[in-house]
Amino acid sequence: MALQLILFDNDYLELGSSEEKLKCKKCGKFKSRSRFKKGYKWKEMIERVCLICTREKQADLKRLKKLYPYPKENYKCPICSRTRKDIKKEGEHGGLKNNREVFVLDHDHDTGEFRGHICNTCNSGLGFLNDDLYRLKNAVTYLENFKKSIDFISKVCNNNIFKRDIDNISQQ
Repeated sequence: MALQLILFDNDYLELGSSEEKLKCKKCGKFKSRSRFKKGYKWKEMIERVCLICTREKQADLKRLKKLYPYPKENYKCPICSRTRKDIKKEGEHGGLKNNREVFVLDHDHDTGEFRGHICNTCNSGLGFLNDDLYRLKNAVTYLENFKKSIDFISKVCNNNIFKRDIDNISQQ
């Protein structure tokens, strides 16, 4: 019987064997469902990284945390320049419980190298853009072009309320 692959929710399932196997996103190997952790939010979902790769990642993070301890109280996120106090005052640290630390250990997902500590929000932003410089540059260009068009509309309309909003956006 020929091995058959089908696309399912951005992951590959191996069919044609006695049991269904999932492909780990990290190591690329096909493994039985029992080799994957169940999702923490929805129990019917299965994590897309196998247990072995998950344990290796946890061990790497633990090692990095020992080498690079949590930053001091006055530390500023190198991306948004906010301190722990600023972030907690805004009530925004990843939308998680108040006892959660606001800075996370950022690392290169390909090499595992430590890059620095950044706030949860900036870490999420980088993650959603897959740490891709091309996407990040395009995002900056997109925002700059939006601001240029808003500035143009503001000049045409000469609307002071609108202009104040633009100035607030510019200062962020």
